[in-house]
Formats: sequence, structure tokens, C-alpha cells
Amino acid sequence: MDTRYFGRLRRLYLAASTGWQFRDEGAEWEALRDLLLQELDKENWIERRWHYEGLRGVPEGMTYEEWIEETPLGRKMRPRAAILKDM
Repeated sequence: MDTRYFGRLRRLYLAASTGWQFRDEGAEWEALRDLLLQELDKENWIERRWHYEGLRGVPEGMTYEEWIEETPLGRKMRPRAAILKDM
């Protein structure tokens, strides 16, 4: 994977058939989701990189967590991760 683009990761979907949600892999899934999506996205928001470049209208002193939970744009732009059920 090209690390130059790894910072752009905002959506992570995993098929349930992989079994990652079970046993020890469940902890790996949680860690991957938390680190890659939440921490990486928070860093991108603070540094105004990638999809946050040019972001305007964030009230002074508002945290990343407040922004993604309390603003319509934040809810729309926040990272997402899900395990998809097999069809």
C-alpha cells in the first residue's frame, strides 16, 4: 500500500465472512478501526490535510470530537468503519 495515500483512509468496510469480529481478530479489528480512522482522521483534521484542507467555519476552540458529533458537516465527513453481513 502506498503510504502517501494512507492518510486519506476514511471508510473501512470488512466482510463478516473474514471472521475478524470473532476471537483474537476482534481486538485487531477494534485497534485498526480506532487507530486508522479515529486517530488518523483526527490528525488530518487538526493539520487540515487531505479532505479537511480549506475547511472553514469551525468555531474557535472546538475539538475534533465536538465537531464530528455536533455539526452536520462533521457528521457527514467523519470516518466510518463497519463489518458487512454476508448476503
